[in-house]
Amino acid sequence: MCTQPLCFRPLLRSARYRVMIFICSFAMYLPNVGYAKGWKVAKKEQGVVVSTRDEPGRDLPSFKGTGRVKAGMFELLAVLRDGRRRKEWMTRSGVTRVLKRVSVWEAVSYQQTLAPWPVSDRDVVMRTSVYQRPDTREIIATFNFERWTAPIKGVDRDDYVLMPYLKGYWRLVPISDEETEVTYMVNTDPGGLLPNVLITRISRDLPYWTLLGMRKQAKKGFGRYKSFLDSYDPKRAGDKVKARPPAPPSGVLKYVLN
Repeated sequence: MCTQPLCFRPLLRSARYRVMIFICSFAMYLPNVGYAKGWKVAKKEQGVVVSTRDEPGRDLPSFKGTGRVKAGMFELLAVLRDGRRRKEWMTRSGVTRVLKRVSVWEAVSYQQTLAPWPVSDRDVVMRTSVYQRPDTREIIATFNFERWTAPIKGVDRDDYVLMPYLKGYWRLVPISDEETEVTYMVNTDPGGLLPNVLITRISRDLPYWTLLGMRKQAKKGFGRYKSFLDSYDPKRAGDKVKARPPAPPSGVLKYVLN
């Protein structure tokens, strides 16, 4: 006859096995926003999830916000392309100006980011490229730092601190024809010195208020972008669509899904 501990050992193993199977099965259904590959959820409010990820050698972490917006993908893409109105909805946005339109899906633009007093305002020139995944139909708009030495009309860049590094994306995933899941991600070196309290505020509040602003702007922009949508939104243009965004390169897709 075996002792009591020895007799219970197979039962305990079986129980542990069932618990592990349950946990693994349950984990398959957990949302992955903000948890994968170093991302930590910093804020959840009004349907917006803000996540941050530490970057080696920098005080300011990468940050992203994800939330749903009641508008179609191409309607939101039209909002993003409208630099003149960006400061109406994008928090801390100053002057935005398209410097070079490479194609309907690629442009180089100038962007100011306003900082609370007494911190200096920042500026940057960035290249934006728009892609669409054939399998999921989602739109990815990447933006990256671009060197620009030519003068910019009406702007004295000596009044601003140059951001020496900027990389990020907008990800528009269709939920339906009238609703889109939007992710706004930024990885930047703002240049100069920033107080720790401001670093925390930027990483938590900037993506949050930007997505709330996009929700309001999407309502205000209804009917404003008819020409763009009639030309490039397959839902509106059908077979007469003028041009489709190219598929994202593997490097872009890897970066967005990281």
